[in-house]
Amino acid sequence: MDKRKPQGQYRTEPKGDRETMVYVWGSGTPTYVTEAAYRAKRYSPSFDQLPTEDEYDAARS
Repeated sequence: MDKRKPQGQYRTEPKGDRETMVYVWGSGTPTYVTEAAYRAKRYSPSFDQLPTEDEYDAARS
């Protein structure tokens, strides 16, 4: 069982009336959470330090 603390990997750019989401990985199944949930759970890094999905993908290429 994976015991690592969940961490945000990147944030999505909202389209239309959708909320900003954060891709979180580290303790089991990766998932998306809303910006509000990410901030409330105090995941790291801070929301403001997360790259966008495009920045994340570019850095991994």
